[in-house]
Amino acid sequence: MVELALDRIVLVRALKGLGDFLCVTPALRSLRHAFPSAHLALVGLESTRGLLARYTHLIDELIPFPGFPGIPEETLDVTRLPAFFAAMQARRFDLAIQMHGNGSLLNPFTVMLGAARSAGYHAPGAYCPDPALYLPLSEDEHEVRRWLRLAAHLGTPARGEQLDFPLHRADWDALDALPEAATLLGSQHVVIHPGATEAARRWLPAHFAAVADRLAADGFRVVLTGTTDEAPIAAEVERAMRRPALNLAGRTGLGALAALL
Repeated sequence: MVELALDRIVLVRALKGLGDFLCVTPALRSLRHAFPSAHLALVGLESTRGLLARYTHLIDELIPFPGFPGIPEETLDVTRLPAFFAAMQARRFDLAIQMHGNGSLLNPFTVMLGAARSAGYHAPGAYCPDPALYLPLSEDEHEVRRWLRLAAHLGTPARGEQLDFPLHRADWDALDALPEAATLLGSQHVVIHPGATEAARRWLPAHFAAVADRLAADGFRVVLTGTTDEAPIAAEVERAMRRPALNLAGRTGLGALAALL
């Protein structure tokens, strides 16, 4: 464990998935508890700004990620990088923490932010900016525990492994606005989300349908969810099912879906 006194911390995690962010919320909670008065900024994707608005208790600022060679989540415009790094270096952060992955691409980016020190993970044999603050990555480690281990190494004891997703009154109102919402109250239902950000990581709709039918046979009402883009996948699952399902794909925002869950 390393003892640090920090006032300005910048985190690097330029991933777009909801699950990608949820998995770091336990570590962020630890950092916030350990450094309650510190300013915590996140270099992340602009597309996640709406999600991060729920986490003002953990993150004080979103700094849009400008792209970087080899990172597919953001279109790279190399002309933006000099001004971005100059602005970040001028802010003189006390610590920059790479929380994106194994560091093979973003450890150099993190160092170039110009913080007094930087921390994160490094792949075995790969570039390690600071042996005292960078840990070797274990690929088979649970994502939540991976970042908690890094936070603990930085002197911030864990505050639980539970994920954090704040709900607001507007989320319940959005759910209540669905015509079918009243029929779900008090019922035993199972939510099935057959989509995934990457097509290669999606289970086959027929397999989801088989699971859904089994759950329906056990007395559960099956609710299919997904984004507007994932609505065709949910429709495939519904068509493959032998039993009826309530298909809400494309009809709920993130807040209403969370309230449903």
